[in-house]
Amino acid sequence: MVCPLFFLLSLVLFFPQHDSDARSVKRVMRPAVAGWKRVSGAGLSFQLPSNWKTVAITPTSFDKGVDTVFGGAKYADVRKEVRGIAKDGTIKIFGVETPIMGPGLNRTCLAAIVQEPPSATLEEVVNFSLQQDESIKAPGTKPKAEYLTLKSGRTALITLEIKPANPASPNTVSFSYVSLASSRMRLVTFSAPASDRIRIRRIADKAMSTFQFIR
Repeated sequence: MVCPLFFLLSLVLFFPQHDSDARSVKRVMRPAVAGWKRVSGAGLSFQLPSNWKTVAITPTSFDKGVDTVFGGAKYADVRKEVRGIAKDGTIKIFGVETPIMGPGLNRTCLAAIVQEPPSATLEEVVNFSLQQDESIKAPGTKPKAEYLTLKSGRTALITLEIKPANPASPNTVSFSYVSLASSRMRLVTFSAPASDRIRIRRIADKAMSTFQFIR
């Protein structure tokens, strides 16, 4: 989980976080497509395959939610990981595909909200991220960004491949979808072993085609 975490921590340091988003527009959530389920939290909503386990992270329900969704010995590593990434309150939704494969081998999803200053543009956020990603990219790779037009609005897609600190772990690829709305930056990152690049990108693209801002 190094790449999305590094990305988030960098943005949190550069763009201070707020607790509310009063200008969100109330919208009706679209029904889930066959074989998928809708997940929601903190003004974000999108769909994931039905075999993904997910938890919406809030200060009051976090511990109970994690224990309920990821209970049992086989999810011990996932519970530890979720608790670690949720400490600063930036992460709002966490998902992992089942069955659980082990550290560094899972397909995962993180959804986060970060406050950006009024003058920040999407291009400025992306350029800052690409600069930070240069320090953790895998040798021979280069972080890249492209701009998409989704139903939820203009979105930047940042692709990054890293070599984990553990030499026994495979390279990880992440696809981070970044958008700005109501003075907030919304970030949804999908990660998987680099060998699963095509599969996780397909899941990510389909999930983001269902993305909605809600209240």
